[in-house]
Amino acid sequence: LAPCGPTSSYCADRSKYVFWDAYHPSDAANVLIASRILDGDPADISPVNVRQLLFDDA
Repeated sequence: LAPCGPTSSYCADRSKYVFWDAYHPSDAANVLIASRILDGDPADISPVNVRQLLFDDA
């Protein structure tokens, strides 16, 4: 695996891929990661997700 460079080729549909190369996540991966952080259950983010942290009424 090599990082992106001037001779790198691009995917026709980047929403179907998780990484551009060994280091750079795609838009699809960033959406998945952000949704897990924001709304994930305790298996993903513990003790609470970000939405619970921001909007906890207690």
